[in-house]
Amino acid sequence: MIAREYANALYDFSITNPTIEEEYKVLIDILKQDNSLIKLLSFPTISKNEKKEIIKKIAINFNIKFFNFLNVLIDNNRFENIIEIYDEFILLCNEKKNVMEVIASSAVLLSDVQLSRLISRLESKYKGKKIKIKNIIDPELIGGIKVIYDGQVIDLSVINKLDQLKSFVL
Repeated sequence: MIAREYANALYDFSITNPTIEEEYKVLIDILKQDNSLIKLLSFPTISKNEKKEIIKKIAINFNIKFFNFLNVLIDNNRFENIIEIYDEFILLCNEKKNVMEVIASSAVLLSDVQLSRLISRLESKYKGKKIKIKNIIDPELIGGIKVIYDGQVIDLSVINKLDQLKSFVL
């Protein structure tokens, strides 16, 4: 719940500061590349001022409201929650923009035509929603596709079909 509260507060700032969403994504990408940075900025023996200096160097061109938000996380010893807060923030942004995120796992990247068909089908099912697809490569699927959206999973993968066949035969 804490992550949602911080996400709500940041969303309120982002309404009048549209660069915040992109800046937050950039920061999360940096943090995911080197997750020791989150540990460093959450470490209790490092002073808050030292942590703020580190953030200042990373966020040098960021919106002042977002920079202040990061400092609040440091002040409140919540920097270790930054990825959870980001996830909640993106959910909130998508909800307000009427965007539905879809994860499409496949053995190989889907072609533009395949992605377009998937978007069309989902848009016809969820009228008024803007569909945003993230295609993830999962070689274990062998072939086919596994689609996760709106709390649902549609597993049309070859491995799933083989598992179904195996349980039918046994």
